[in-house]
Amino acid sequence: MSVILFFVMHYLAIKIGGDWQLDVNAIPFDVVDSDGQWFDAQTRLWDEHFPTPPVVYYHGYNPDGSPQGDPEVIGKIVSREKRSDGVWVRVILDKTKEFAKRVWNAAQQGLAAASSGSIAHLARLEGTPYRKDKPGKITSWALAELSLIDIGDGRAPANRYAVAMPVLKSVY
Repeated sequence: MSVILFFVMHYLAIKIGGDWQLDVNAIPFDVVDSDGQWFDAQTRLWDEHFPTPPVVYYHGYNPDGSPQGDPEVIGKIVSREKRSDGVWVRVILDKTKEFAKRVWNAAQQGLAAASSGSIAHLARLEGTPYRKDKPGKITSWALAELSLIDIGDGRAPANRYAVAMPVLKSVY
C-alpha cells in the first residue's frame, strides 16, 4: 500500500493553474445556510440580465466590518457554469488591489469564501418578498454582486459551501 502511494505521489503533483484565478462556488445548491435559507437548481438568478456581476471584498466592508467609502472591485468573473452542486464562476483577481491580495493569500491557505449579493426588490423567498430573518428556499436571486472573503476575525460566509479556491491543474 505505501509503495503504491509513494508511486502516485512521486509522479503526480498539483500546482496552481492560473495566475490569481479562483474557482468559486458562488451559489451552492441544496445546502441550508446560517440564515436557514438555501438555493436550488431552479432558483432564478437573472443570468441574462447580470452575466458578470462585480467581484468585491466582503460586501463593500473593510476587514474590521466598517463600510468602505466606495466599495472596491477586486476582480472580474470570466466564466460561469451551472453544476449539480451549484453555480461555479471563475474569477480573475486584480493584483493591484490590497483586498484582492488578502483573498488570494487566504485562498492559497484554504481560507477564502464567497457570498452572493442580490437586489432586494428582485429577491424572493418561497415566492414572497425576501427577508434575511425568515428561513426557506430562495426562489429568485438577481446575482448582482459576488463578495470574496478572507475567513477570520469574524468574517465568514453564510454558506460554508460557498468556497473560493485557486484554479488547480495536475502535472504528471
